[in-house]
Amino acid sequence: MINIQNITKTYTTNKEFFCALDNVSLHVKAGEAVLLRGHSGSGKSTLLSIIGGLLKPTSGSVHVNGVSLAKIPDDYAALFRREHVGFIFQKYNLIPDISVLDNVLAPLLPTKIPYEQCVAKALKAMKIASIGHKKDQLVTTLSGGEQQRAAIARALAHEPSVLLADEPSANLDPILTQTFLEEMEAIKALGKTLVIASHDEMLLGSPLFDRVVSLEGGKILDFN
Repeated sequence: MINIQNITKTYTTNKEFFCALDNVSLHVKAGEAVLLRGHSGSGKSTLLSIIGGLLKPTSGSVHVNGVSLAKIPDDYAALFRREHVGFIFQKYNLIPDISVLDNVLAPLLPTKIPYEQCVAKALKAMKIASIGHKKDQLVTTLSGGEQQRAAIARALAHEPSVLLADEPSANLDPILTQTFLEEMEAIKALGKTLVIASHDEMLLGSPLFDRVVSLEGGKILDFN
């Protein structure tokens, strides 16, 4: 499913060299739920972005669903994400002045799928994420937890096999964090592969995860 071999990601800004990931290898099986754990700057968000094809490694190999991402052109990377990967961003990245349904529909509209089927897919995703009852409301009228459920629905709308989430509980209280974990349990039961990056101790103790991968300074410290 996800096979990462010896990837390194470096940046040079203002003549300063920074290594975000240093010779990292990771394998995630289909249907597995993995928590990437580490403090800010540990490399977990960079690793998540590489898995999702948002970033390319400086060196090493990345394969997700059999697709090689290390040197994939940007336009093909966009197609890969549309077909294989759903993202739940920390700040949700919803469009505030349109309805929840239109937000969930947005990633489907550039495809060749007929509009009626796009709506059906969006409504199905909203039902899974327990936000269907808010489909006609503007995003600006939603609570934080409801906005996250709308973001989950948008990530699921194109029926990806891999779901990625970056610090999903950062803006949630403990009750909403527990709700999020329960939603992820239901999504995992559908056969999705989950990779979630977080330093939240509440996630660390969740039975949702098959493994916890700890990162520090761009290196993997241990697998549990």
